[in-house]
Amino acid sequence: MTDDRDFDRVTRAWLDLMPDEAPDRTIDAVLQAVEVTPQVRRPLGPARWRHPLMNRFSLAAAAVLVAVGVGGALLITGNRDPVDPVVASSPSPSIPLTSPSPTPAAIPPELEGTWLSGARRDFPVLGDADTTYLNVTSGSTGSIVVGGRSGTFSNERFLSLASIAGDNVRFEAVADQACERGQVGNYEWSLSPGGTVLELTSVSDECGPRSKAVAGTWYREACVIQNTWCVGDLEARDYYSWNFTIALRDGLWKPRFGELTYSVPGGWTNTSDYGAGYYLEPTDWYHQFLDAAGGKDTGERLESKGIYVLARPAAVIEYSACDGGIDPAIGTTVEDLVAYLIQHPGIDTSEPEPIHLNGLEGTVIDVALSDSWTGGCPDMGGPGAVLFTAVDGASSRGEYEWGVPQGMRDRYILLDAGGGRPVLIDIAAPAADFEEFLPAAMEVVQTFEFN
Repeated sequence: MTDDRDFDRVTRAWLDLMPDEAPDRTIDAVLQAVEVTPQVRRPLGPARWRHPLMNRFSLAAAAVLVAVGVGGALLITGNRDPVDPVVASSPSPSIPLTSPSPTPAAIPPELEGTWLSGARRDFPVLGDADTTYLNVTSGSTGSIVVGGRSGTFSNERFLSLASIAGDNVRFEAVADQACERGQVGNYEWSLSPGGTVLELTSVSDECGPRSKAVAGTWYREACVIQNTWCVGDLEARDYYSWNFTIALRDGLWKPRFGELTYSVPGGWTNTSDYGAGYYLEPTDWYHQFLDAAGGKDTGERLESKGIYVLARPAAVIEYSACDGGIDPAIGTTVEDLVAYLIQHPGIDTSEPEPIHLNGLEGTVIDVALSDSWTGGCPDMGGPGAVLFTAVDGASSRGEYEWGVPQGMRDRYILLDAGGGRPVLIDIAAPAADFEEFLPAAMEVVQTFEFN
């Protein structure tokens, strides 16, 4: 975390832009914004996730990015195919912050939140950022800040006050960071029909670097699971992973934007995006799950239904292993892992078949728990076969334990992503729903591209 977000310094810079005597209500609003502005949630990867039917989601510790002062954080993306616009309403034009006149029009609540990038941008002022983000706070003390991430390190710039000026959103630089204090930018904005995709188009900006950072397409962060980032309910369009990473770099996980790209017809929810996994579940199923759980998602599932993409799969050290240990005697090529599944005494498998997925070669094999298998972990609530964990480069333990619980059916698609990078796609559903669910899931999987 950089020290140029120090509360006292930022507050003084903000006050320098204001009249010599601000009304009490303005000061109260600023102080209240400082108190209630939420922390920016950042993925605390790498993560550990068992098969949703097979226990819990836990997160390894890493630094948490905190939004301070009157600001927040905003995730920046690049321009993509245009979104069908929902034109924003047009409040009265804002009054320049240097004027003692009334407060500028407030940022509407629908713009508030953390927004994730739709493209990888290179900004020298953000350092060696692998991914970027943007946070918007709404109301009369609205603000934005742009951040870049590289591993667990974050760097923030472009802290600006935000207001509505006619049809545009107006940003005014608060502190001398990448912009000079007081520099103003005006941007047209529109939201997708579902309000989950934001388009910002530069009209004018006195700070050139901010224009390059802010203009473009943004995806609303909407994970229910705490301390992780994903985009939640999806509209019909193209999407990108943000944290998911197929291969480690120098033995370490670092987020890599767009490692997975895909399209959905709507009706799907992205429920997790972390270093070793990317999960899609049917929206109606997921919201029924949330209703039954009181609106909370800890990652635990008594049963699951979805498409689960897993990086770096490796065989566990024992058939009934519950500790995630990697079996060093079994290789991690597609052929090695398919042979491991076929000879596993705890599961029944279909005949493996080849698959060609957008330039990648692999194997498809359906699996279910064998009726004769009684093994499992204590927290499964019944028999189950733990099959896979993830190579994490740091120890003999992996980032997840994954397998087949009782009552489930799974289609495993094992792909060679090139360069010794295996990927596992698991289409999972209760046995009674599997055949009906499979065609819709395969329609989405067939759009998957790994980069």
